[in-house]
Amino acid sequence: MRFKQWPWQALPSLLAVLFLAGSCGAATEQLGSPPSPSQNAGARTLLRVYDECTRAEAGFVPCLKKKAISFIDRLAPIEAINVAEGIKLVRLETAPRPPATSENDLESSLPRSGSDRDAKLTNMLIERLSYFFNGHSLQVSFPKLTSDEIGRGLEE
Repeated sequence: MRFKQWPWQALPSLLAVLFLAGSCGAATEQLGSPPSPSQNAGARTLLRVYDECTRAEAGFVPCLKKKAISFIDRLAPIEAINVAEGIKLVRLETAPRPPATSENDLESSLPRSGSDRDAKLTNMLIERLSYFFNGHSLQVSFPKLTSDEIGRGLEE
């Protein structure tokens, strides 16, 4: 196996994909418990994306950007995404719905030139992330506590 030099310019795209993938299948179990099927599926998906993008003819970074754009398009219409126990990303009623684009449609709409292609993918990714985060709010729900539990917590 030949190792390629890490493409540092892909880091923002990779972080966005990892954050959103983690948000969709975040664990609510305690630390030390075996991984849930959704965690295993998330890890398998990330490995599959990594493998596909390392083999992509257009390069790792453009492939990762296309995958991130497509992923965000699929997440955008979801009403509530559980991030962790008691934490959700909730879609706002007023949130705009940009048209979802498949990877094939996305590929056909891109310019042929490498630099123009990369610039368009970057702009599309930033636009999609902006739509997503401006169209969702973070909702935190605290656990229900009885007055006895609150009193004990204050005494300690």
